[in-house]
Amino acid sequence: QVRTYVIGMDGASDDNLETIAEGGDAPLHPNDMPGIGKSCGNNAAQCRHWNVGGGDPAVFTAVLKAIQQSADGCGDDGGIVNPVK
Repeated sequence: QVRTYVIGMDGASDDNLETIAEGGDAPLHPNDMPGIGKSCGNNAAQCRHWNVGGGDPAVFTAVLKAIQQSADGCGDDGGIVNPVK
């Protein structure tokens, strides 16, 4: 039950990335994210994987920050971290 986040770049299949992210229970996010742009690549309005295009370091950093905010215990709405579980 470890949540898996999937990040891809140009050339990766958005459909394959989405399948992996779904299997890892990654949370949904919108395609149009500030500082990231089309974070779902060419997919629908929301998805579970992240597309960083050509790998621009600023975009990659923005994706990591968005992932951090969605992780339990890391964001304002995050849960309580319990390392015993």
